[in-house]
Amino acid sequence: MADKIILGHDEIAHHLTWLTLQRAFRQGPKIWKMTNKLVYYDRYRPNHPMNDIHSDEFQAKLQKAVRKDFSGWLEQTARLRKNFQKLSKIIEDHIPIFTKQVGQGDISLGQRAIVKQILKGKSPGFSKTLGKQLLPKAKFVYPETYKDADDIFIRNIIHNENIITDRIKNNKPFWFVDSGYTNFIHGGNKRFHRVMRNDIHHTQTNKTFPADRLSKFDSFPQPWRTDGDTILVIEPSKWQCQLYDIDITKWRKEVKVELAKHTHRKVVWREKAGTRKTRGNLYLDLLDDPSIYCVVHYNSNAGTEAVWAGVPIITLGQHITEAVGRTELKDVERLYRGPIGNWLCQLSYSQFTFGELIDGTARTILEKYHV
Repeated sequence: MADKIILGHDEIAHHLTWLTLQRAFRQGPKIWKMTNKLVYYDRYRPNHPMNDIHSDEFQAKLQKAVRKDFSGWLEQTARLRKNFQKLSKIIEDHIPIFTKQVGQGDISLGQRAIVKQILKGKSPGFSKTLGKQLLPKAKFVYPETYKDADDIFIRNIIHNENIITDRIKNNKPFWFVDSGYTNFIHGGNKRFHRVMRNDIHHTQTNKTFPADRLSKFDSFPQPWRTDGDTILVIEPSKWQCQLYDIDITKWRKEVKVELAKHTHRKVVWREKAGTRKTRGNLYLDLLDDPSIYCVVHYNSNAGTEAVWAGVPIITLGQHITEAVGRTELKDVERLYRGPIGNWLCQLSYSQFTFGELIDGTARTILEKYHV
């Protein structure tokens, strides 16, 4: 076997979307409707006054036509840029169809053609940059063509659930990249990305981390909340249930029964459904709702958002927030409200900008503090 870099559907779609945008830019005003009308109809019409291309009247009309066509092209490319993410998501949802079309009915041929196009393209993706840094001899493959490998690089969980499940359950080595932990305080943009070895989340550690990256946070957590009468339980997502063999119905019942043993507080459930945009911002919701006493989660970023809002947490699975919360439901009335200084430093050393992933900064930090 050999090492493999999994080209995720989202990265493939992102590259194909850029190709679409670049093509629109290169083509320019491909119709030139107004200019064509002036030149090819009026200019060559017999005995037409516009036959003299050097006349002031013709030059004025020509400039007006070109400006109008050029403005239309700019509007078209602006619309493409504005709707880049929408277009990319449409392509991502139809990757099998696009692959088959590229291969003229042959899916394998289409996959090889798209991989070749991505590798020779100039757009820097996670796989082409960080993936090659970590696994320099790896082969690029589609998720659908992955069988097994000595080691792999993979980004994102969606469409890759089975691969990650196999790697974790069977103790197979892999590198994993996904969204960072604090993007919710940076305007919701994916400014930061987390890089993991052999798992999908960092966990608590006894290491001490420097404080020199704390300036990368746009804000810091609120003081710990000491009041409130409601426990908010964040349910595991569909892929979390698949990855960790969680029966959601059974999990709900067990959490409900265990909490009832140790507290009489009200319990509210929040389903992990849809996307972050459709779910809303939990961090802002917690800031606006002083009734929330604590947040219970399995291993989602809800834990980080709760800590930032000053709401104590109970983390039931492996997650970076284990160090600043409790890990068992029996401690619901003895919540952690202690210092978080070193945890913030660890957090800052566990997520990176895209530029840091490309220029080697992330790799250097990973080798020194995490691997």
